[in-house]
Amino acid sequence: MRRLIYTFATLFWLSTNCYHLKAQKNTTITKQVQLKLKRAERLFDSEQFPKAIEAYKELLGTVASGQLELPNKETELNAHLRLGLCYLYGSNQSLALQPLKYAHQLNPDYSPLLDFHLGDAFVYNRKYYEAVQSYQSGIDKSRNAKSKYLELIHDRVSKEDFIKVSNKRIKEANFAKKLIGNPLQASIYNLGPKINTQDNEYAPIVSNDNSMLIFTGSHESDGHEDVLISHTKERKWEAKEPWQHFNSKHHESAVFLSLDGNRLLIYQDYGSGNLYESRLNIETGPKYNESTITSVKKTRKRRRKTKKRDKKVMSRGKVSSSQKTKHAWSKPRSLGKHINSKHRETSGCLSPDGNTLFFTSDRPGGLGGLDIYMSTKNKKGRWSKPVNLGPKVNTPYDEEAPFLHPDGTTLYFSSMGHNSIGGFDIFKVVITGENDYSEVENLGFPINSQANDMYFVSNDKNHRIAYFSSDRAGGVGGKDLYRVIMNSASKKPLAKGDMLSFRVFFRYKDANIPKKSLPAVEALVSFMKNNPGLTIEVGGHTDNVGTRKNNELLSKQRAEVVYKWLVSKGINEKRLVKKGYGSKSPVIPNETHYARILNRRTDFRVVALRQQ
Repeated sequence: MRRLIYTFATLFWLSTNCYHLKAQKNTTITKQVQLKLKRAERLFDSEQFPKAIEAYKELLGTVASGQLELPNKETELNAHLRLGLCYLYGSNQSLALQPLKYAHQLNPDYSPLLDFHLGDAFVYNRKYYEAVQSYQSGIDKSRNAKSKYLELIHDRVSKEDFIKVSNKRIKEANFAKKLIGNPLQASIYNLGPKINTQDNEYAPIVSNDNSMLIFTGSHESDGHEDVLISHTKERKWEAKEPWQHFNSKHHESAVFLSLDGNRLLIYQDYGSGNLYESRLNIETGPKYNESTITSVKKTRKRRRKTKKRDKKVMSRGKVSSSQKTKHAWSKPRSLGKHINSKHRETSGCLSPDGNTLFFTSDRPGGLGGLDIYMSTKNKKGRWSKPVNLGPKVNTPYDEEAPFLHPDGTTLYFSSMGHNSIGGFDIFKVVITGENDYSEVENLGFPINSQANDMYFVSNDKNHRIAYFSSDRAGGVGGKDLYRVIMNSASKKPLAKGDMLSFRVFFRYKDANIPKKSLPAVEALVSFMKNNPGLTIEVGGHTDNVGTRKNNELLSKQRAEVVYKWLVSKGINEKRLVKKGYGSKSPVIPNETHYARILNRRTDFRVVALRQQ
């Protein structure tokens, strides 16, 4: 009996100690899990997504190997959900699919917002049928939700807005399937590690002679923006360097350089953020990388670096202007009260003659978000009250980064509205009159992607070579700079009667070539020398102001002055024919001030081609 009692006592002691040892071990494991979870969540909440990805992968890896155990199913779901969102907000969006699918399998009814994000992940993997199903599932679940608002982690959105955005995503997915099925014959090249980094590079500006690249770089850690510059060597971009005389401890971004290289539009976050202009006196000033520029002190709230496709958080900014002093770019000078407001003015560009400005603003009275506006200079050289480009161009969503091609009529811009593949897409319209435009055209795939594609610029006369920025998958870092070259096979050979893309614009009632138009005629000289079998007509034109006799005389004078300039640059006069057309051949009807600006021109037509 004593032996039996002893045996039971021994077993009780052993079981009790084993229980305490197991409880102690479980307590240790739980603490390890909590520490790892808190670290990962802290990185996620502070939007340090690359570090958060590593933290969640480490945590879930130890769980999968059996070393650790998560306390419950919801904790496991949240860990996979946050990992998926980290990928969506980063530069490897396609990797979001597996963790989001796993989270959805754990609880398909968790939140309509989970269905929405899963739909985004399907899109980044070009699984459009599954994406549409996922978006539609989220819509159906939201309609059955009792609350007017839907929540997921830190997101809170009304059912009405959720359904609206989800339907937009469905439209985008269906359009992407169609567009990607008919790709452009174009080649896209990442500019590589000499230009792009693990951070963000965007807003490219290429000088008219293609020798200089100006762009903006921002750091993921603090969002600080600087202007960077690179030059070509043996047709390749050299390593970038900061434009030291331009940058400061504040935020700067160059947004446009004139064709003659003497006028630079600058975004600065001074006050609410505006656009400014700096000027260079080419006769006394040094080259771009040698010049000095004075920055305006400013304050700016730190930008959120989120990559949520429908929530672009930007600080207020403005556009400014300045005149050059000897051996320096001038101090940036504001473009005036009509351009800069209490709201954001984020980007802009000038027409070839410098007298028309296109810019973006979220001021009241627009169609929604950032809209594109147009302003012209009055007789005193001041910018007029801007006009919204209207519903043909602007949408309830953001429009950004307008760029007017040197042809003076093709306007490129980025938009989250219109028919897009997703995020910001690049579009173009042709200006057919003052505040009158052709139908908006999506530039197509592969220029546009499921990511944010923006800041398209091209000085190429045939629109074949261009630069833009994108945060698409496969880049060096976040936003990268890319070069696009349209397939040369799609380029039509020149034929008799073809109009060349070069144009020389003139001032009102004037026949002298303005400095702003010199890059166009210099480019024409190079073109003529590279095509020695070409004979062209130099055609002078006027607007419809004044008498027919005076306009015919003025048009002949404009043709004559360009003709003489070409001959002085070595073009054989036998390859040139000059003619004045007066006002009878307008580019667009002479019904508005802007139309008359475009019609005061000299253009060039092929009259003979000789095989070499």
